[in-house]
Amino acid sequence: MGREGFVVNIEAYEHPTALVEFGDDGRQNEILLVIDWAGRTISVVTRERFDYADEAWLRNQTDIYDLPPNVDATLLRDWVEQEVVPRAQPLAEAFEIVSRNGKQWGEFPGMEAERRGFHVWMSIHAEPPQHDLEIWGVREWVDLGELIDLGLTPDIPDEGLETLADNLLSIAAFHQVVLVGGKEAVVEYLRELRDTLGESPLWGGRTSPPREPDCYHIRGYEVLEGTVKPHGNSAHVTVPRKHLGKRVKVVTLEP
Repeated sequence: MGREGFVVNIEAYEHPTALVEFGDDGRQNEILLVIDWAGRTISVVTRERFDYADEAWLRNQTDIYDLPPNVDATLLRDWVEQEVVPRAQPLAEAFEIVSRNGKQWGEFPGMEAERRGFHVWMSIHAEPPQHDLEIWGVREWVDLGELIDLGLTPDIPDEGLETLADNLLSIAAFHQVVLVGGKEAVVEYLRELRDTLGESPLWGGRTSPPREPDCYHIRGYEVLEGTVKPHGNSAHVTVPRKHLGKRVKVVTLEP
């Protein structure tokens, strides 16, 4: 094989979480860096999409390495070019395909120790770029009561759902939260909730009756109600954007 360099088949992604995918079980799919020694390419794929029956992988011609679940997709290509390629290039120069028992195998003659060292570096010492955003499914993060406060009604038009989705994404971004599926997933869920509201009885715009007696009117305060959600090592409760910068007092209510 000639001495051409690696082709890095990783897009210049525009969002840090562009590689995030969730499986049917609701869990995030693991993200893999794939080095094709025979084809001299480096790419990225989720574990669910990787072909474990691929002859190249089974016969030592391809290696895969786990990337952190919060790998920053916008910086990954540069990191691979600057950190991975220079370490992998000497191995690629030594790589050969040999025939044994009618099968094509990949070998690194004279570089076996270096390849083991590369495995150790990739598995333990490599530091792929990472983001500090939280990743949530739309259904887990969005609270129906908050949506109603933000303007969700049984008769809200599709244009209103688009605007409401934009507001929710802005609130999520403020809390450094990324909603899986982006605006499309948010609008789809809002449409589902709108249809549900149209079929359910409402009490003052909510789908459950108020507490009796309704006694949380406090002079000098605007009382809001929401659900506290995890946020890193702490928690948060979402309020309308008009309250940004204002002091907030939190009163917990027994369920």
